[in-house]
Amino acid sequence: MTEDDEKIGVEVLSLEREDGTSQDYMITNQIKYKGTEYLALLPYYNDIDEVKKHFGEENKVVFMKLSQENGQEVLEDIDDENEYAMVAQLFEK
Repeated sequence: MTEDDEKIGVEVLSLEREDGTSQDYMITNQIKYKGTEYLALLPYYNDIDEVKKHFGEENKVVFMKLSQENGQEVLEDIDDENEYAMVAQLFEK
């Protein structure tokens, strides 16, 4: 995240992919439902060359669950298809 990102209030997370590389995501929305926090994330590119490289791609929103583990906030994948669909509907409202 750059200083300019901080000025405009962009919150960026770096997540590791299965292949060991990382991807930055910006938090676009956050909701709490039945005691669980969920985040909506979009791929984030702060370098113009990366933006050009991915321009036109369909950047899908990623939904993740925020939980507590040993007093730390941890992002988790939503593995259950029904839960994922429910979360997607919540963010569409």
